[in-house]
Amino acid sequence: MKKISKKSDGFIIVQADMPEIGKNILNKLYKEIKTNKKEIFVPRKNNKIGNPIGFKLSMINQLKKISGNRGAKFIIKRNRSKIKYIRTKSLGIFKDIDLIKDFNS
Repeated sequence: MKKISKKSDGFIIVQADMPEIGKNILNKLYKEIKTNKKEIFVPRKNNKIGNPIGFKLSMINQLKKISGNRGAKFIIKRNRSKIKYIRTKSLGIFKDIDLIKDFNS
């Protein structure tokens, strides 16, 4: 996060173990960061949230304070009024590859 420009509108946190995240959802998040007044942008399919997560630059200090295993979910739970949910049809927002067996599922 040290490299994020202060001139930026925001940023997207993408987990490296989620290879099926497509450019469509990234483009939707980017557009919302640029145009929406909310500060957190979360993809959702059938009322289930997924990844990646977009943030306005105004959220960076809260994210920098995260320690341990809490992760960005802690920030999301604490800031529900700042969330804009982004509808998607993509199952890629849930596909997490942690084990070799996950490649086949």
